[in-house]
Amino acid sequence: MFYRGLIFRLQNKLEAAAQDLEPVVAAYPRFRQARQELGYTYFSQKRYDLARAQFETLQQINSDDLTAHYYLSLIYASLGMKAEAQREGALYSEHKDDPGAALLALDFRYRHPDVAHENEPYHVHTEGAISLLPGKQPGKDTGSAAIKDQSPQDTHRREAPATNLK
Repeated sequence: MFYRGLIFRLQNKLEAAAQDLEPVVAAYPRFRQARQELGYTYFSQKRYDLARAQFETLQQINSDDLTAHYYLSLIYASLGMKAEAQREGALYSEHKDDPGAALLALDFRYRHPDVAHENEPYHVHTEGAISLLPGKQPGKDTGSAAIKDQSPQDTHRREAPATNLK
């Protein structure tokens, strides 16, 4: 029902979306995405009191939810609650992503490839393995610079498969 409600909301069939999302939120009260979609649906219908309840509950689940801060700032402004609207707007502005941060991070990663690899979800630490390779001394030639100097045979060392088993 959640996905059907989401599709209805995206199709601007807001009444149908609310009808599908309400039972999902009732059955799973901590399902943040369902609460967010229901709150947005109510907001789009200008049912600000219902939208406010959804986004305030969403903040109880996750106090750092940026979507909740953003929509609560708009909802509070629509309801004439200026101080609350300013507070939520300030929290949203303080925590939203900085559009220039990605470029700064990219520049840092280019200059520090050893650190950049730590950001990859699946990677292998090869420092100990490199020091065990023939011709390599422990404590020397470690890190990504040493990996670049290795031949493909060094990086994929395995025992030869047994082919004469009886």
